[in-house]
Amino acid sequence: MKRCSKCKEEKSATLEFFYKMKTGVKGLHSQCKQCLKAAVSANYASKTPEEKAEIHRLKELTRAKRMENPEYAAKERKKAREAARNSDPERRREIQRAYHARHADDPAYRERLRRKWNRKHWKKHPERLVTYRRRVEAQAACHRICTSCRASFPATSEFFGSAKRTADKLAAECKKCARNVKKVWWDQLSQEERRVRNSKQRAARATAPGIFTGHDIKALFVRQNACCLYCGIKIGRNYARWHVDHFMPLSRGGSNFPENLVVACEPCNRAKYNKMPWEWLPDQFSPPSSQ
Repeated sequence: MKRCSKCKEEKSATLEFFYKMKTGVKGLHSQCKQCLKAAVSANYASKTPEEKAEIHRLKELTRAKRMENPEYAAKERKKAREAARNSDPERRREIQRAYHARHADDPAYRERLRRKWNRKHWKKHPERLVTYRRRVEAQAACHRICTSCRASFPATSEFFGSAKRTADKLAAECKKCARNVKKVWWDQLSQEERRVRNSKQRAARATAPGIFTGHDIKALFVRQNACCLYCGIKIGRNYARWHVDHFMPLSRGGSNFPENLVVACEPCNRAKYNKMPWEWLPDQFSPPSSQ
């Protein structure tokens, strides 16, 4: 509430009852609108005819300036609107809510709101507008836009992988982006995790029983003292390259349990291939029947 300095009445401290004034309390004039209008009218009535003519002449000059310079007039109107908008935000929101309630069932009003929102959205996100237009054009031409690289490709299995949940049974990303994502994910895995996954895939293809983890690989390193089981060479990060080998090959009935795993250097593992240890190194290993 705010008390008028002239009539001493308390009124709501809003632009409905008081004019705006930067130097005043709460940014409002000390007198209410009614008292100020009366004071201005009394002051104008006390003017001489020459002073009144000067006032009208200045008004005509201002009006002519606005007519000759539309940009100046538009700028002044915009400044006045911003001042009214920022002076009392709560009052402005109340007016907007009331206007919306009155026109909520008007289809033309709802269409104007939709277009206004679209203009603001596309102005704020121009890159989305470009993508949207390209998507519409691609759909018309039976193309599909990759969600990662935003490139357009024919909607066929040649460029997109398969997906069960989509309507056209095609993935959202193109095959190239999917491979890049998988490569980034693969590079983040440790060496033990990569070997575990490779062995699991091989075991799945061979339908071999059993499973092992990265902890089992570390246990093999400790048990073999970080040496190749076949040649005894030192293996590891700072030594020779190494593989996880199935002592009895999966193709010959071996399992994927940790008991059937050893760590070997890359040359030995490649040379052994799918042979039994006693077939590859008969001097070092003997078949189970002769034990």
